[in-house]
Amino acid sequence: METEKGFILTRHASDRNGHCELYYYGRSDSGPFKIIITPHNPLFFVRKDTAAIPPLTGMNRREVPLESFEHTKVDALYFKTLNNYYNAKKELREHRIKTFESDVRPADRYVMERFINSSVEISGKHHKEGTLTVWINPRMQPVEYSPEFRWLSIDIETGQTDPDLFGIEPTFAAENSTLYSIAMQGTFVNHELKKVFVVGDTPFSDRYKETENTAESN
Repeated sequence: METEKGFILTRHASDRNGHCELYYYGRSDSGPFKIIITPHNPLFFVRKDTAAIPPLTGMNRREVPLESFEHTKVDALYFKTLNNYYNAKKELREHRIKTFESDVRPADRYVMERFINSSVEISGKHHKEGTLTVWINPRMQPVEYSPEFRWLSIDIETGQTDPDLFGIEPTFAAENSTLYSIAMQGTFVNHELKKVFVVGDTPFSDRYKETENTAESN
């Protein structure tokens, strides 16, 4: 078993091979990683005294030692797939059956129940897919960790103007829309990048003026 600290950047759930899977992408000191939780049963809750629940595909109702904020006992409804989960929410709403925490996304619930915000300690087995470290059903627990991020911000300036303003035909957006500039700024391991591409009145093959400013970070 191996252990690594990481920072979760994105998360989502999807159905694959007849069951729900959770995916978490992030970064650690060793590079980008992906966590797969499979199979996973998404869930929400209903009042324990709710008897008139219509037949729902892929549902498993279980008793749980939990209560609502009104101190009403609840049961958990687990589902085999994400599609079953969303269809059940819709059908129960149409039958005016009250649900609890049905607005919590499955990928969010999984880390919330483990008191994980973004920083996570991952323990288990992994394999490599190119530069990506892939963990399948690892143990996940909260930890204090923050990686050294590399980021890039892009700003595109456009407008509805006369297409003959620069003596060229518009080619980057909808008809009668003109591109003015593209600016990029980012930080990397040991330097900062600032670059701007500006549309000018230069010949077609050299229509962009490029400016660049790089500076070492402190």
